[in-house]
Amino acid sequence: MEIQPSRRTSYWSFGYVPKGKKGDLLRRFLGEPNILKRVQAPAILKALDLNENEKVCDLGCGLGYITIELAKQCSYAIGVDINPSIALNRIPSILSDRLKFVVQDARELPLDTASVDAVLCSEVLMMIPDPLEFLVEIRRVLKPGGRIVAVNGLGHYHISKAFERNSITIQLLRAVFKDRVPLTYESYYAQLQAHFGTAIQPKSHMFYPRLFESVGFEVVDISYSPSSLCACYLSWLQFVQFIRTGRGVTDFSYLRFLIASLLNNFGGSGTPTGQIIKAITHDTLL
Repeated sequence: MEIQPSRRTSYWSFGYVPKGKKGDLLRRFLGEPNILKRVQAPAILKALDLNENEKVCDLGCGLGYITIELAKQCSYAIGVDINPSIALNRIPSILSDRLKFVVQDARELPLDTASVDAVLCSEVLMMIPDPLEFLVEIRRVLKPGGRIVAVNGLGHYHISKAFERNSITIQLLRAVFKDRVPLTYESYYAQLQAHFGTAIQPKSHMFYPRLFESVGFEVVDISYSPSSLCACYLSWLQFVQFIRTGRGVTDFSYLRFLIASLLNNFGGSGTPTGQIIKAITHDTLL
């Protein structure tokens, strides 16, 4: 029997997609195991500000766990990714008429001109050597007045400052892990981005806003998520794991998720770590 997701977005069970496996029951109540995206989710959905009559496209949707939540808030959600595994995603029967996944290069979207109200582009632009062509295609499919919300990583502020000060934490880690600890933050960040295959490593928090403006978008809001305290916690988790194991994706546990969620409610949002850009278009490129 298929265990259906909730009909409304729930940040506790966020992103649950039935797989027809034994773990479905646990995942139905605890959600998909991605710490960063789950703590960023409220800010992302707030920026999108979808209504029940709108159509949204989730570009670079990955496993589709954000796409399924978008489908609960609008008339139709389409997840697009180049990874062929998304074609295997099970569409819950309660969302069968409003959710679709398509395997496609996002530079040639399977969408008509001026056909969607909103586009989500999370952690995608940094993976593309030349994102201008990609943004022009997004403008094509957006309706006049349509909006794009882009989520981009801007490095690890707290790790950078720790290297800069040669903090006691860095010294202790060097004592334990010896030459596994990079000599500089720049070296660590370069290794991490090489691990993920990142194409763009922006030097300024204005890099992406200016990129949007260069193709005719109007940037209407820039915010940062997660909070400073949460970003600090997650950055150190990732840093220690990376120097220990060479793996970049932070291991998920529900305890870590609870800690991150708690910290995300405090500490302010001004740290330039995870940037959320909201931009609109007044016309389309024909």
